Amino acid sequence: MNEVELNRKKILIKWLKKVCKEYSYTKDTLNLTIHYIEKICSIEVPTREKFQLMGITCLLIASKIEELKFATINDLVYVSASTYTNQEVLDEECRILRLLDFDLLLDSNKYPDDPDIPIFEIKFKNE
Repeated sequence: MNEVELNRKKILIKWLKKVCKEYSYTKDTLNLTIHYIEKICSIEVPTREKFQLMGITCLLIASKIEELKFATINDLVYVSASTYTNQEVLDEECRILRLLDFDLLLDSNKYPDDPDIPIFEIKFKNE
């Protein structure tokens, strides 16, 4: 991943952190969202135009797993300034699930020393 893509990812994660705070999501939801983003970016590099779509869709999937009450697709389209349609989010959700081969659980062995440290803080703690 080049510098531009890394900066794009940092911006996306900061924005997703704000969205998680707005919806009172747990840190687990954010961590799982970031985990999905990392996995996707290791497989493919989303275009600039679709990067935010990928991010909100990862948040949607993670919130369905981690949260008792999660934002609707309409909510996520709204927080993304209606850049995408509900159908685009649904299509992206199907695409991401297939891309990840429905492997949706966070590997707790990745950070065995302290699994409670958010991934975001580990990856970007020196920046």
